[in-house]
Amino acid sequence: MIYYKSFNDLLQGRNNYQFEINKIYQIDHSDTWEWFHFAEYISSTLIHNGKNNEYRICVVEPLGKINKFPARYDGYNKGNYFTTNRIKICRELSKEEIFEILIEEKCSFHMLLEYTIPSFEYLFNNKKKIRGDHYCRIIANRKDFTNEEKYKLLPKSQYKRLVYIPERNLREYVLWKKISTTSHNKR
Repeated sequence: MIYYKSFNDLLQGRNNYQFEINKIYQIDHSDTWEWFHFAEYISSTLIHNGKNNEYRICVVEPLGKINKFPARYDGYNKGNYFTTNRIKICRELSKEEIFEILIEEKCSFHMLLEYTIPSFEYLFNNKKKIRGDHYCRIIANRKDFTNEEKYKLLPKSQYKRLVYIPERNLREYVLWKKISTTSHNKR
């Protein structure tokens, strides 16, 4: 069985505990919740450390006592969650490996979009799933896509998200919009 543990971008775990690849760590106390956390699915680890692609995930090997916690059925987690008092950090997964494993896990489109940076090709092939304000906002804010690519991905009703208003003029634009709407309604 392969197990995974997520970290922040500095390879730190809970309470900023610093880890290194190929090292073994041990905790000597009886509170199983304070032991090292890990899971059998990557999708169960992402919610703890990583939006905006600022996370790292490693394959781990539990070497000590193992405590099993029931899965949370909140739309993100599946499988069981574990803690151990002794763990080895085996190797770090690349973002591409993480994405491929999430696809194999049949991870929800929402999680893929929220926690990874799917390629234009993947999104284009799954274009019908890009609906609703939240998904469209994520696509519209992707700096690695051209506007032409964004137009190909977004539904026409969301094209308004691609209108660029420089931040310094945003306040004036909002005031102008408010004034023009108000004066138009008085006529």
